[in-house]
Amino acid sequence: MSGLKALCGDSVIPPELDNYEEDVEKYNDTANFRYAAIDIRDSLGTVDFKELYQVQIPYITTEDMYVQRRFLIEMQEKIAEVYDWEFPDEWALVDTLYQQEQLYKFLEFLEFDNYRFLSFVWKFLLDDMMKLIRLDIKKFSVSNSMKIIKETEEQLETHSQNELITIFLRTYYKEKYIEWFSTMSERFKTDIIAETMNKGE
Repeated sequence: MSGLKALCGDSVIPPELDNYEEDVEKYNDTANFRYAAIDIRDSLGTVDFKELYQVQIPYITTEDMYVQRRFLIEMQEKIAEVYDWEFPDEWALVDTLYQQEQLYKFLEFLEFDNYRFLSFVWKFLLDDMMKLIRLDIKKFSVSNSMKIIKETEEQLETHSQNELITIFLRTYYKEKYIEWFSTMSERFKTDIIAETMNKGE
């Protein structure tokens, strides 16, 4: 009898096959996690990041915090590679729930959830926000870099961010910050304009 044994006239599943479905599910969960982690990591800094992140992040955040910790440490390394920004030493282990939550929020801010804060800065840079549509944002940002940095610092005082975002905005060196600011402003300029208009500003 293939794969089965007779016991008192009944067929039973051998112990080695009894947990087959559970083992397959665990394997699939692990495979889904690794695929999601690689997908998110490799798309960092690209225009596809937001869409990929929102699709794949549930496969990460449903794992226990120790598994998520490995992912977040990998992401710190990737952020350092892509953005040339090193995390403070006290964040290296990401071994508390607080740090993990903060790092997810920072990652989202770094890549796509930054238009609200950028709108606070831009409203002091232009007399008419609709100009942002046709503006050469990169050229403008380089020409007005000191004003942008000053305005960023002032808006941090008025519109506080989480701890890690605040550290990033205050310590990212000038040239790379202006590059990030102009890239994100270009990518999300319609959101920035809409955010400003929704506030009646």
